[in-house]
Amino acid sequence: MLFDKENMFFDGEAASGFASGKTSPGIYNHGGGDAIAPLYVVVQLAGGSGKLDVTVQTASKSDFSDAVDLATFFGAKDAKGVVTKAFLPYGCKDYVRIKISGTATGKVTAGLTDIVPIN
Repeated sequence: MLFDKENMFFDGEAASGFASGKTSPGIYNHGGGDAIAPLYVVVQLAGGSGKLDVTVQTASKSDFSDAVDLATFFGAKDAKGVVTKAFLPYGCKDYVRIKISGTATGKVTAGLTDIVPIN
């Protein structure tokens, strides 16, 4: 699985910082709209385990003043490794971000990619 730095939400952040919820910076969706072959939203938990829930948000403004929740993916208890892998939901506007909340240990990496591991 490869991440492009332009499509990263979080990169090796301490999982303990997500207990009360943490919102990522926005990623520009190059004019908005949906892709024919959508990317995957992937959240990986390295060196620890826990339960992390992920909400995908979109907006037409970079400050997310008009943010809309597209989907929420609920993590499994005591998950490790890739804890979320799902297609980027349809309905994306110009900007996309995620909000992660939950309790876990280890480091969190999250981003958009076109290939995910099967397991």
